[in-house]
Amino acid sequence: MNGHQRAHLRPRTAVGVGLAALGIAATGCSGSRSYSRFTSDACAATLPVAQAAVHGPGRLVAVRPFQRAELKRYFGITPRPAPGGSPPSANPAPTTQPRVCLIVFRGVFAAGSVAGAGQQAGRYALVLVRVRAPQVLRTRVTGSFPPAA
Repeated sequence: MNGHQRAHLRPRTAVGVGLAALGIAATGCSGSRSYSRFTSDACAATLPVAQAAVHGPGRLVAVRPFQRAELKRYFGITPRPAPGGSPPSANPAPTTQPRVCLIVFRGVFAAGSVAGAGQQAGRYALVLVRVRAPQVLRTRVTGSFPPAA
């Protein structure tokens, strides 16, 4: 192959690589599991703390801001009324930075393998992490995600 033929292949290769990258990017943003995309840099920053709680195993499936009103659904806890006496809103006003994030891993989690989850075993480890001064607030291991109420 001479230099003239190689020159014609380079633009085609560049176009092919560009189209492949575009296709991968479009696929990553679509689908029914849009909850698995990173929704906040603040939540992404809590990942090391969450990974330490599950001791490494499992595949990351969700990272997202978490609201007090979701405590019952995900952790079986009824939230206390907010300091004004009003119950937590199901759709609170969005804030610029979340206070707490939900991190979900999928894998095989044996009883006692996730810090703070007690003797629960299952396929999903849910980790609730405070954003400011990251700290694990609560963990749960369950057989499904979202967990059955």
